[in-house]
Amino acid sequence: MNATDFGDSSSSSSSSSFHSSLNDTWAYFLSLSNKEKLQLMEQLRRLGISEDDLNFLYKHFGTEGDDLRYFHIPEFRAHKALMLWVPPILLLLGTLGNTCSFAVLRQKTMRQQSIYMYLCALAVFDSLVLYVGLLRLWLGEITGTDIRNMSPWVCKSTLMLGYTCSDVSVWLIVAVTVERYIVVCHPLRARAFCQQLRAKIIIAGTVLVFSFVNIHFLFSTSLVENLNIASEALPPESQDGETMTCGPLPGYGFLVNVVWPWVDAMLYGLGPFLFISVLNTVIIFKKEKKSKQETEPHNSNKFAEMSISPGVLSDTLSLLTE
Repeated sequence: MNATDFGDSSSSSSSSSFHSSLNDTWAYFLSLSNKEKLQLMEQLRRLGISEDDLNFLYKHFGTEGDDLRYFHIPEFRAHKALMLWVPPILLLLGTLGNTCSFAVLRQKTMRQQSIYMYLCALAVFDSLVLYVGLLRLWLGEITGTDIRNMSPWVCKSTLMLGYTCSDVSVWLIVAVTVERYIVVCHPLRARAFCQQLRAKIIIAGTVLVFSFVNIHFLFSTSLVENLNIASEALPPESQDGETMTCGPLPGYGFLVNVVWPWVDAMLYGLGPFLFISVLNTVIIFKKEKKSKQETEPHNSNKFAEMSISPGVLSDTLSLLTE
């Protein structure tokens, strides 16, 4: 073997070793989860790796479903940090607050009033909203996998349960506001309308109504192919993300993606907002009017005070006995 052959052999061996090392690096990188990849990128940034080199990694290692291609954007990194640390704090505070509220409101001294039944139900449904919605998002942020994509029935049930609990929660606040309106503006009718049995019926009816409203998720959604992740340019093992994702079935895309956001905005946002705003405005005006009447000096003369007609007296007594 001459020197030229030896040099070619050495060069070929070095090239083969380099490609083998590169393939090993590629395989190792692809074996990492999204969270581990993001941590690796942050460590490289702290070690002084230039933005150009990081952009090269984003370009060649990132996929359509990968967060790495956006990690060089400060706002995106802030978003990822918030999604990682804020949800567990909210989950802890929400769980403790709702548990304490439920325990206090279920005491005998408070159990007799209907408004406390609404507040107990509100604590339960607020907790369900936290677990079905926020907990799912946080677990997806940590693991890189959305539990909705586990099976078709998990997809269907979490969507229906999430929308139903959110709607019931906000309309229970409306029910509490209605009770306050009755007590403040129609105190003589409060005993007839604000009853435990009536509160139980309203709570159960609210749950049934919104379960029926959102029941379409059981047949309009399922696991469908994730077209945003599938890519012919990359091998399947390099496509970081599920190929099946929770979404609308064929024929229901317009209902789920276009129509339902507007329906949900009316049921969850605009409708309750209008009810609560109008009733609270009336309550405020009623309280202000009553406060002014109590503080105004009594300028009537004694003769007017003593000349109460029998008709006015009988009307007053009839109101007091209602």
